[in-house]
Amino acid sequence: MAKSKQCVSTNMTGLKRQFFESAVELFADKGYGNVSLHEVAEAVGKKAGNLNYYFRTKDDILALIYSFFESYYFSKLPSAETMAGTEQNNLQQFINWQESYFQDVFLDPLIQKILTIIITESRHDERAERLLEQTVLGTPRKYLSVFLPALVKSKVIEPLDVEGFIATVTAFDYFYAACCRIPSINIEQWNKRHRAVTDAMIKLIRGDSHDN
Repeated sequence: MAKSKQCVSTNMTGLKRQFFESAVELFADKGYGNVSLHEVAEAVGKKAGNLNYYFRTKDDILALIYSFFESYYFSKLPSAETMAGTEQNNLQQFINWQESYFQDVFLDPLIQKILTIIITESRHDERAERLLEQTVLGTPRKYLSVFLPALVKSKVIEPLDVEGFIATVTAFDYFYAACCRIPSINIEQWNKRHRAVTDAMIKLIRGDSHDN
């Protein structure tokens, strides 16, 4: 969950980056199994031979997409241990992080498309399923399990059932991810609903803190 978990894939430039973004666009719109390397190269105005210099197979591109997302995701997360151990812990800090996290992870156009790929491929690709379960859904749970008790301990918020709260958040996230796997679901629309529920949860905690 630390920021240091990054890799060079997030620093792609030039033609490799163009091929990467072309593949993301096509995989998200048409489905990984319905796209050829020729189409990926053609979308950039290049030949398949140019693409093969960077990626020998479609799976090489898909593996990089997964790696790129994981690196990007963890780069947006502060260290929960560091935040829980500082005297500056407060509800506004939590709210600011939630706002920034949502903007960076769920509203970035490229990341939205990568999330579409991950959710779709998680039906039959163990790597995508693991990324969805452990990173997209699992990491926020770990973060909340550290940060919320710290807020209670420092009397920033009233005591609450931390496990119950996290279970509620988790249940909604699983439902959200499951709905996003349905082809007819508009993921952008669901992102707005996810944001609305997140805001409601933040207001609930903020209300507890104002009663303190």
